[in-house]
Amino acid sequence: MNKVIVYALATGILLVSGCGGNKEVVEKAQFEQTQNELQRKEKMLQERQSELLELKNKIIILNAEIKDQQKQIKNLLQITDSLEYRIGVEAKQISAYEERLNKADSAMARLIAEKEALEAQLTGNQQQIKYTLEAKATKKSDQHLGAVLSDEPLTLPESIVSNNIDDLQLKAFQLEPEPGNEEVNDEPSVAKEMHMAIEPVMQITDAEFRERYDEALKLYFSRQCDKAIIEFEALIALSTSHDLADNCQYWIGESYYSKGEFLKAIDAFAKVQTYDDSNKKDHSQYKIGASYLKLERKKDALQAFKKLVETYPDSDMVPKVREMISSGTF
Repeated sequence: MNKVIVYALATGILLVSGCGGNKEVVEKAQFEQTQNELQRKEKMLQERQSELLELKNKIIILNAEIKDQQKQIKNLLQITDSLEYRIGVEAKQISAYEERLNKADSAMARLIAEKEALEAQLTGNQQQIKYTLEAKATKKSDQHLGAVLSDEPLTLPESIVSNNIDDLQLKAFQLEPEPGNEEVNDEPSVAKEMHMAIEPVMQITDAEFRERYDEALKLYFSRQCDKAIIEFEALIALSTSHDLADNCQYWIGESYYSKGEFLKAIDAFAKVQTYDDSNKKDHSQYKIGASYLKLERKKDALQAFKKLVETYPDSDMVPKVREMISSGTF
């Protein structure tokens, strides 16, 4: 467009002026110079546009890299959060163990003290018996003295030995608690404290189990799957016989499934089948097939779904599986 305008102006000037050859040559040279200048500027403009386009491409690449870095940072933060939560749970367990160990140490110290007291008392009793025997031995007749001086062994009268044994048995009996008084004593015995110290560290009531189960479910539904897995596994470790233990195992599988860790999900769902009275067996079998589908192992998925239909024909998942099979999903 600029070229056309310049050319028109130059032509108009030539027509109006009506100049001769020299003037026409000069103006033609000026026109060519102007045209060259325009071409140079146009080339510079194109170069600038190329540079801008290159910068835009670099910005797009940098934005993509920034998003990728942000995603990695987010994943690292989630892993860190999960590790911190696990550390917190294990710290509580360690604290409970330490408390039990402290009680065991205290009970052991008391037991050692009582043992030493008993040993001291027995030593005293032995000394008393020794002194008694020596005193009685000095009062014996010359017959006994002759026996001592000879090589024949000294034999004490049976009544003396029997009486001293009876005394020892009586004193030992007095050291034992009377039957029926063990529970009356407010202060627990050392043996009882030792028994308490070696009992399982973690005990949980039915209400506590259900409360923690609900909290673990909340973690799962809030997409905190790592924390949910930790809680469900902890509950199973506390009681495999609880009526919600199989549900815990099932939700471990669901958590792994939500995370996209389908092999771990398959393993977790398979463990649900080991619970005899579980009401999650059919659903866990379905999720095994679904996990295989996610892994694009259609043959394994088909076998899992067929097992569901054969083993749990009354399951509400069977119609869905039949539809998948008939639709040619496999």
